Parts: sequence; structure tokens; C-alpha cells
Amino acid sequence: MVEVLVAISMSLLVLASVLELFRQSVNMSEAATQRTELQQNARAALNLMAQDLSIAGTGFPLGGITLPNGDNSVAPRFGCDPSGCQIEQDARNNWLYAITPGNGLGPTINGLATDVVTLVYRGPSLAFEQNTLTSIANDATEIHTNGSTAGLQIGDVMILSNVYGSAAVVVTGIDDTRISLAANDPLHFNQPEAESGSLMSLSSPAGTFPSTTAYRAFAIRYYVDAATLRLMRQVNAQTPFPVAENVENLQITFDTFNDTTMASTSNLDDLTPITTAGLPNQIRKVNITLGVRGTSQRYYNAKFDHFTARTSVSVRNLAFRDRYT
Repeated sequence: MVEVLVAISMSLLVLASVLELFRQSVNMSEAATQRTELQQNARAALNLMAQDLSIAGTGFPLGGITLPNGDNSVAPRFGCDPSGCQIEQDARNNWLYAITPGNGLGPTINGLATDVVTLVYRGPSLAFEQNTLTSIANDATEIHTNGSTAGLQIGDVMILSNVYGSAAVVVTGIDDTRISLAANDPLHFNQPEAESGSLMSLSSPAGTFPSTTAYRAFAIRYYVDAATLRLMRQVNAQTPFPVAENVENLQITFDTFNDTTMASTSNLDDLTPITTAGLPNQIRKVNITLGVRGTSQRYYNAKFDHFTARTSVSVRNLAFRDRYT
């Protein structure tokens, strides 16, 4: 009887040891899987942001475009769609830059305010861009083209240019050859009554437009949604969509270079106020820090895994320019 009890006790000890080893191996496997998912999630998000930022300013006026301002105007803004503004941000200095920083404008998560960034570049060519616009309404609320409007969407941003300069507008309606530019667009780009900076500023006398061309631009905004902990990407005035899950931090800094004074500044959190040392057109590199967490708590200590990824992006369209003309 004693021998049986000893044998059972030894067997239980061995079994307990095996079960503990098995539990530890399961925990290690779970931790490894979560860390792999964390890294893939962060890298996918950084790759998409880096891709957009690397081509910011492509086909876009080097100094940016002035937006409606002055008498009878309201502040143009970013990050809004017909349902409202997810995170409000007025256009800096009433200007549409290739890159517009948004230091601390995102939600506060774990006691830290997250950042926002908006960038602009010319989108793929559409059929109507190959032709001069046939006409622009005298009140600048409608344009006509002899090319198909296929591919254009409500909420898209368009850049119109002629001998008087360039202006940004938001599409509010479309049919085969007509594009509506109603004054109540989500981004407040269409303000024909504004003193300056609207489409009306491209006419002289007021309402008489010379030969004008147009193209579609992508104004892209990245921010973190506090309710879902998702990194969101919003294009123009359309509905934002998620590009990464479980994001709890987004911090962005900027390296600038002044071509006049030859002065460089690194890791600027913000460029406010606009000075010769921090003009958005002087951005040469964007530094991104993205913090993500695991999809679920660890079994053995009920804590989340955390991972921080960083990358830097050279903004080639702002860095390279012809200085000999």
C-alpha cells in the first residue's frame, strides 16, 4: 500500500511538472504570436503612411495654395465629411500646404495627446483632366467639362488653375459633364462670397473666367480614433477608414531646412506659429512614432503587450528643387 501511494505521489509530481511546462510553452507561443501580430500591424501602418508622405506635394504647387479668407469667409478645415468632423483642424494660415502638421490635435490616450498629419498630392489622371474646362458658372458653383467625369467622387478635392493662379474646391455633385461646387462643402473650400482665395479669385472681372484646367488632388489625413483605437486614413471629404488596429499612440516630428538662411532644425513637434524657421514648405523629413498594443490580455498576468515602431520619411517633392532658374 505504501509503495502504491509513493508511486501515485511521484506520478502526480511528474504530471504537474509536465503540465507546468505545457502551460509555459502555451504562454510563450501566445506571446510570440501577439508580438508578431503587433509588429506586422505597426509595420503595415507605417508603410502606408511612409508611402503617402514620400510623395506629398507631387504635382502640387510648391508653395501651396491659398484657401478662402478675408471678409465673408469662415476658416477652411480638414478631416470632415458630410456626417461631421472627426477631429477638427482649421487649415493653417488659410493655406493648403503639401504637409500640414497637427501637433496634439488627436485624442488623448493613456494621458498622451496624439498627433494628426494632413498631406496633399496630385491623384491619378482622370478623363476630364486632359481638356480645358468648357465653362465655369458666373457664381463659381458649377463647372462643365467636355471630358467624362468618370472616376470623380462627391467629396473629392480638385485644383483649378489659370493665368490668375490656383484654387482648391470640393466636389458636391456630379453628372456626365457637370461638377457641382456648392458653398456648404464639408471642408469649407467652396466659398464664392469670400474676399479672396476662392474659385472666384481666378476670374476677372468677377464671374468671367479665362481658359482654366483642373485636376483631382488627394488631401489625406491620418489620426487615431479614440473609441476604436484604430489608425484612420481619410481622403478628401470622404468617410475615413481604418488602416491599423489597436493603435494607442501616434507622434510625428519634422525636420526643416531654410533654403535662404541655410539653417536646419530637427525634430520639431509643431510649426506654430508660422515663422521662417518653421514654414510647412520647409519640411524635409517626417519622423513617425507609432505605438500599438496586443489584441488581447495575456492569460497569465492579464496585461497587454505593447510595441513601438519608428520610421523617417524624406519628402522628396519638397526637398528637391531647381535652384538655377
